[in-house]
Amino acid sequence: MTDELSKLNCEVRDTWNANADYWDERMAEGNSFHEILIKPAQLRLLGIEGGEEILDIACGNGQFSRTMSELGAKVLATDVSNKMIINAKARTPESYKDLDFQVLDAMDRSSLTRLGKARFDAAVCTMALFDMADITLLIEALPVLLKPKGKFVFSIIHPAFNSPPGMKMTQSNLTSRGRTERTYSLSIYRYRTPEKYKSVAMEGQPELQHVFHRSLSDIFNIFFDSGLVLDGIEEPLFEGKVEPTDAVGWFNFEDIPPVLVARMVYR
Repeated sequence: MTDELSKLNCEVRDTWNANADYWDERMAEGNSFHEILIKPAQLRLLGIEGGEEILDIACGNGQFSRTMSELGAKVLATDVSNKMIINAKARTPESYKDLDFQVLDAMDRSSLTRLGKARFDAAVCTMALFDMADITLLIEALPVLLKPKGKFVFSIIHPAFNSPPGMKMTQSNLTSRGRTERTYSLSIYRYRTPEKYKSVAMEGQPELQHVFHRSLSDIFNIFFDSGLVLDGIEEPLFEGKVEPTDAVGWFNFEDIPPVLVARMVYR
């Protein structure tokens, strides 16, 4: 890892430590994005069977880790933020016997590979790849960690539509035959170029976080070069499942996906 990457990685870790309590309080066991868009898609693509061993990368406060454990999986949940892991343990009842939490840096190849060769039936990363300064080290470790035909399921903000430095949401009022209809649209003016910017996961969080924008081809080609193939993909929509507000936001869009969920398979 270069000095620059190491510095960025430390900044990411420190930011999530600073935001951990705020994030945990507001995320709890899942917000609308997680419950409506992300969790159902990830569960469909994982297809969890009882007894499977699953690695959860960047688990946050462990809400999805607990869901997988409830479905019968043996889960090792990890995060670079020690405060996130503390909160995850505090939220997890003692009855979850097959769920372990561990501080682990997903950009540390040696720490990843020490988890065990061909140990996991599946791995998952929920809305966190864009928080990592470099995803290559993690992806290259997956063929070591996964069993043959093992799955890696991940969710990300949709890079083609949901990249704030190159995207603008607008609201328009169209009047026709005496009626006014409110419409919403996206203006995309930058996409292909990788970019680092600062943003928020939740409004009001103590510190802005680094976000690393990558195009779809940049992301998937790292997987392909590492021997994983795309085996399933979803672009979930709100489709009126949340009451729109006057504020322009993703709840107003019924046909543009804010997130992308994909399944990669090691063959």
